[in-house]
Amino acid sequence: MAAATALAGTAFCLLPGPATAADGRALPAGRAFAATPTVYAPCPPALTLPPTPTTRLSWQRNLWARTWQFSPTGSKRSEIRIAATFAGRGTAALATAAAPPSLLDPAVVAGGRNVVAVTNGDYFVDVSGGGVPISAVIENGRVVFSPRGLSRVAAIDSRGALRTAHIELNSWARSAKVNYPIAAVNDPRVLPEDVTLFTERWSLNRIPKRTHAVVLQDGYIQRIAGPGTRVSIPEGGAVLASRSAAPFQGLVTGARIKLNVGVVARDGGEVVNASGHGGSLLRGGKIKPLCSEYENTLRPRTVLAWDGSGNTWLLTSGPMRPDQQNGDRMGGTTKTQLAQIAQTLGATEAVTLDGGGSTSMFVHRGKTVTRLDLPENRLLRLIPVVWSLTR
Repeated sequence: MAAATALAGTAFCLLPGPATAADGRALPAGRAFAATPTVYAPCPPALTLPPTPTTRLSWQRNLWARTWQFSPTGSKRSEIRIAATFAGRGTAALATAAAPPSLLDPAVVAGGRNVVAVTNGDYFVDVSGGGVPISAVIENGRVVFSPRGLSRVAAIDSRGALRTAHIELNSWARSAKVNYPIAAVNDPRVLPEDVTLFTERWSLNRIPKRTHAVVLQDGYIQRIAGPGTRVSIPEGGAVLASRSAAPFQGLVTGARIKLNVGVVARDGGEVVNASGHGGSLLRGGKIKPLCSEYENTLRPRTVLAWDGSGNTWLLTSGPMRPDQQNGDRMGGTTKTQLAQIAQTLGATEAVTLDGGGSTSMFVHRGKTVTRLDLPENRLLRLIPVVWSLTR
């Protein structure tokens, strides 16, 4: 996308196009025409944090949380809260957690042993039994969830270094005669043309209905079942599933099956922990311009940010006015504004996470778990994946 452009004293973002003129003609991408008002979207002004935080919490040197509650316009109606948790290098480990398709309560996760802070994670889709993230989730080197195809993630290697990456499954099930590529892991959207693997990390006591299933335990086929049969994952075992019987032709009970489950990153780097994000906001210390009307809407936002020295920030923004009747939230910041705040705090890289009603930040000090993104009495949405900082 092109950088923000000044026009008649107002800041605008140039949209990528192609656009369409009033008479239906296609217009070249990256050009502005008076007949196409959607080509340009106003860019809200940058925010400046008040010099004194509203709330200060700390666990040790270079491990702290802050909130800033203020009104960018001076009106009570536009009052917002910015929350930030900072973990200096070596003070806390960043990791992700999920239990597909169950939904997690971030407040409960925050109450776990040695947990410092928790925020919501990736965008997600609703499925029967809960929800699943848009992108893959890797916990301590294990594939907890993976959809088909590439996943855009924030990835952590064994040194704790954080980066953005594209990853995909490199997984298969091998019998004596056939190699079965595994297309997805713990994804209930099973298809007829490929094989999905369900592991013990699948939180339901059964796999999706109307599937052909091969039940594995201790490296052998324990059972082969057709659609309409209730199939559970045995302790220490797994299930291969497909909407078609074709992938499993020739398999028999008692046959040996070898599983290999892992991911590969397009950049060749190591992936120990990973979860999806909605795009880069800050790269190499520079703000990436976001140009759609949606990106520039004032809404609750969540950002994961870091720098090249091993420092990490979790950031949220949210409105102080009451939620709407259906639980929707409007008011907060644009994605760019929260990225600018991350930049002000010292981050050089930042990605956006799910926002809106999913935005949340909880911190754990002593025996107390405190919500920082909004007042405690606001609606809390259960979510399928979280990021946490743990000492």
